[in-house]
Amino acid sequence: MSSTSSDAMSLERLARFGEDWRRHDLDACMGYFTDDAVYAASTGPGPGTIFAGRQAIQDELARIFRSLEPGSFKPGACSISGNRGFALWELERRMPDGSIIIFEGIDVFEFRGNFLTLKDSYRKTFA
Repeated sequence: MSSTSSDAMSLERLARFGEDWRRHDLDACMGYFTDDAVYAASTGPGPGTIFAGRQAIQDELARIFRSLEPGSFKPGACSISGNRGFALWELERRMPDGSIIIFEGIDVFEFRGNFLTLKDSYRKTFA
């Protein structure tokens, strides 16, 4: 996909991104990012790890998708205002003892046309 589209991001397209993420469809997910996009993860040193550019994002998404069980990611409500948007989500993680922990999170997005230039992820943490 070209990253120069002048079409605005739609709620339907943003919701499709969440569904593609849920299905762990790496190729489909990468079709939403501009070449110069940034993914700010909710985990990592400090406030989170930054992945800049398509290749870095693709490598990280591939790693994430390998680590998740099928159906563990559940996209939620999303909203758009101008060139920014957000999407709520839940993530189920099976712990070593077999228990399941549910993380709640939100992604904050910036758009250029109908493509993502920023995916900034946040999740609630346990005390």
